[in-house]
Amino acid sequence: ALALFFAARFYTRVGPRRLMVFGFGLAGLVLVLFVFVDRTTAALTIMFLLALRGLTTPFGFTASQTIVYGPLDNAQQGPASSIYNTGRQVASSFGVALLATIQVNRYHSHLAAAVSAAPGRVATDTMMSHAQVLGFHDAFFVSAVLMAAAGLLGFCINDSKARTAMRKHLPVGRAPGAEPETVPGRSD
Repeated sequence: ALALFFAARFYTRVGPRRLMVFGFGLAGLVLVLFVFVDRTTAALTIMFLLALRGLTTPFGFTASQTIVYGPLDNAQQGPASSIYNTGRQVASSFGVALLATIQVNRYHSHLAAAVSAAPGRVATDTMMSHAQVLGFHDAFFVSAVLMAAAGLLGFCINDSKARTAMRKHLPVGRAPGAEPETVPGRSD
């Protein structure tokens, strides 16, 4: 909630492009740090990394949601929110499935490599444990690359066009909060 507060305040100051690049790019960098986590990493270190990870994405998501909802009339924001949230949930599900598949496949690959190099060609608990950690490292690396790619896509956002689009839904000369003009044959 703290990061969301700052993200909303920075949106008007720095614009959506910088906010998306910063939020998603920094999230990618934090995810890279998980590549160095293993079975001996202290729980406090993992909690710190998770908290840091949670502080980064609100900046990117606030910018992307404001770009989507900002230019819309109030009547359109409900359906737009439903569509956006459904797409976000489906994409998250695919992301989890992709990363789980990468982790499992890389585990089997690392384990097979360790077994083939072992003198007895038998998997030990140590080999399986190490292969599992390496599989998680690979999955976190891929997630970091995907998050960094989202940050790079932020460079495609044009701040001035985003501001113009948000201003279009307020008629010229109408103060925010003022009653809208009635137009015959149109209901907003």
